[in-house]
Order: sequence, then C-alpha cells, then structure tokens
Amino acid sequence: MAIISVYVLLILCQSSIICLVSTRVIIIKMFILFSIVAIVTFLLLGIVIGLLNPVAVDLNLFFTSATLPLSVVMSVLLVIGMAIGGFIVFLQLLKVKWLVVSKNREIHKLSDQVIQLKKTNIEIKEQLGKEQGEANQDNNLVAIDK
Repeated sequence: MAIISVYVLLILCQSSIICLVSTRVIIIKMFILFSIVAIVTFLLLGIVIGLLNPVAVDLNLFFTSATLPLSVVMSVLLVIGMAIGGFIVFLQLLKVKWLVVSKNREIHKLSDQVIQLKKTNIEIKEQLGKEQGEANQDNNLVAIDK
C-alpha cells in the first residue's frame, strides 16, 4: 500500500523539483516506518513462539549456568541475531559508500585532466594555425619574387 502511494505521488509530481525533494523525504520516512514495523513484527513473533514454549531450559555458559524460560532465551537470541544482521548490513553499506566516494574522487580527477587536455589541444591548434599562416605568407613572398 505504501509503495503504491509513493508511485502515485511520483506520477503527480514528475516535473517539480520541490516535489522530488519532498518525495525523497517521504520515501525515507516510509523506509524508517517499514523498518520499525518489521522489527516489531519479528519481536512479537518471537514472543508468541516463546509463550507457546514456557518450558524452563538450562543455559550453560562458559563460566556459569542458568535456568531460564525458553521464551526469554528465544527472544534474547532473536534480538542478538537481528543486531548481528544489522551490523553486517551496516558494514556492507559503509563499504559501498566508501567505494562511491573513491569513484567520485577519481571522476573529479579525470574530469580535471580532460579539461586540461582540451586547453592544451586548443593551444596546439592555435599554434599550428599561426605556423600555417606564416608558411602561406612565405610561399606568397617566394611566388612574388619569381
């Protein structure tokens, strides 16, 4: 439903830059809302499954052991798993952003080189034009002397 409303908004605001900026803000807010809804849904799913399994389990850690309800163990592990997954996605996002920044720097350097080469090319053409003009004048003078 939210995606359909974004498409309708994009269709209505195709030519306006202001609309595109506000559309971008709306898309970001919808993404945040979708993320919150997904997190709450998974947490509720974990809690429901945990409530269906009220059995106490022994949790043996390296230095200690504890007896906890299965629902608590499942909820904690669900949150830990989501945090690890989010961290992995965050690292991938940082990698891609770093790659984009480095490529933008490379593009900037190459565009500066292109501008410099164009200037050099224009100077060389002007020099050749002057040399050819002088050569034509010399040929005309030689022809007049004969």
